[in-house]
Amino acid sequence: VDTLDIQAAPSTPSIEQPPSLELKVLPENLKYAYLESDEKLPVIISSNLDFDQEHKLLQVLKKHKKAIGWTLADLPGISPSMCMHRILLEDGSKTVRQPQRRLNPLILDVVKKEVTKLLQA
Repeated sequence: VDTLDIQAAPSTPSIEQPPSLELKVLPENLKYAYLESDEKLPVIISSNLDFDQEHKLLQVLKKHKKAIGWTLADLPGISPSMCMHRILLEDGSKTVRQPQRRLNPLILDVVKKEVTKLLQA
């Protein structure tokens, strides 16, 4: 296996120095909760939980927040070359974004069943 020349992740874990993360819009059934004050260390939880359930869940997450990875520095022992994706191109080539392909409606059900079967396996 070739070693990629990837810079190491910052050595400070997120628990000590929380990163500034860009939060995305969530569906109605999910919401953000924070494990630290000042909206630090966000986690995504169900918005259907009542107050007691949410409070108990957040207590457990706060107790075990070292197990959650917000950055690569939070995942000790995992090489960045294993968790980063690279597309190797020839020199001088440029990237092209292709449109989504349409599938013949007659075979669409067959493909859906096959994909479902593969996912279950």
